[in-house]
Amino acid sequence: METRLFKSTYIYGLMNNGKRYLIITLLIILIGFIFFKPNLILPGKLLYEIGKMKYRLGDHGDYHTGLESTIYFLEGAIRKGVAERKVFDILSTCYLLSGKNKDAERVFTLALKHYPRDAEFYFYRGNARKKLSNFKSAYKDYDKLISLDRNFKYIKDVYYDRGAMAHMLGDINEANKDWHKAQKLANYELRSYEDYCQSLK
Repeated sequence: METRLFKSTYIYGLMNNGKRYLIITLLIILIGFIFFKPNLILPGKLLYEIGKMKYRLGDHGDYHTGLESTIYFLEGAIRKGVAERKVFDILSTCYLLSGKNKDAERVFTLALKHYPRDAEFYFYRGNARKKLSNFKSAYKDYDKLISLDRNFKYIKDVYYDRGAMAHMLGDINEANKDWHKAQKLANYELRSYEDYCQSLK
């Protein structure tokens, strides 16, 4: 009887120890994920808040520190369904500051699915596409922006850039029209497209 009781107690103890080891192992794995792969564990809203904090704490002067970690958290937040305007704004800014125009274009395109009448997103996507030498798409972005908001804060630049894209696409007549529209809004002499467009080739 005592032997049976001892065996039962021993087996029960082993089972309890096994459960403890399993729980400890799972906790270690969970902590590892939180530290090394937080976007797999944390909710989107929390990833967004961490991303905003990383961006605020980063140096956005000459060194642009903190951009990669900001990108990591905000990309994770978007994958988990966060679609606030600010998440796209900060993420695209990080990519632009990093010189990653293709990624910036992708983020602006995603942002415009949620905010299809956002003039600023069209403006900056147009700029990113211009840098990528995607002149036709850049032209369409500037054109769309003008149709949405003729009082846009950078409307002079939009007319000028749309004209530059027309010039790059060979439509000199339309380019000249936009140059004159931009010049009327400027208080200085604008560069000719013959000069400016050399930098885009």
